[in-house]
Amino acid sequence: MTVIVKDLREATDPYLDEPSLVNQLIYGKEAEKRRQKSEKEAHEDRLERLWCQLKDMYPDQKGKGS
Repeated sequence: MTVIVKDLREATDPYLDEPSLVNQLIYGKEAEKRRQKSEKEAHEDRLERLWCQLKDMYPDQKGKGS
């Protein structure tokens, strides 16, 4: 399970990397870049909280058997 969570933390969402052309036309190029940046930061924060919750729920099991 840890491997899957680690992969999710390292993966980047391709939709968050490139600003939407439609949103650039609606909100303006700079506003869309700011919105995209804040959305990406919020996404990373959610993944970090999920990771911390999983670490608390499933502590290190080394030497404890199966």
